[in-house]
Amino acid sequence: ILVILLGCNDFSTEPRPSFPKFKDGYNAFLDFIEQVYPNLKRIIVTCGPFSDCCYGNFQKLIVDIRADRKVSFF
Repeated sequence: ILVILLGCNDFSTEPRPSFPKFKDGYNAFLDFIEQVYPNLKRIIVTCGPFSDCCYGNFQKLIVDIRADRKVSFF
């Protein structure tokens, strides 16, 4: 199991990335993690204490769009 808490600093200051730019980078990162660790059973993406920030919504959308049973949002 791998837990990823990533993205908070991406939205803490200007300029903030657009959803398409954030999504592409986040998906590329998840693809990289799956290539480096092919035996992972689960990747959990989480927002931590800042769940009301827009990056948390972006992460959930990415997980939903990705539709990868190994990757889930918490």
